[in-house]
Amino acid sequence: MSIKIMTFCDICNPDCVIGMDRRDKVRADSRGRRGGDAASWIEGDEDDILEKGWIVTSRHKHVCPRCYSQHKDHVFTI
Repeated sequence: MSIKIMTFCDICNPDCVIGMDRRDKVRADSRGRRGGDAASWIEGDEDDILEKGWIVTSRHKHVCPRCYSQHKDHVFTI
């Protein structure tokens, strides 16, 4: 048995929603976002998400690249 670590974006996916039943292809610009899903998440620990361009704030909040690009001025207040 293996343990999966899932990381969720604290801006666009604060409810930790995963579309695991979906077989959608991942969009090229999504970096972890499912194709038809509006909530960003990625399988991996903190080291993995940093390699994929995610941001970890000083308050230990995780922000996906898409939210970071849209909310750069406000990201580090969360």
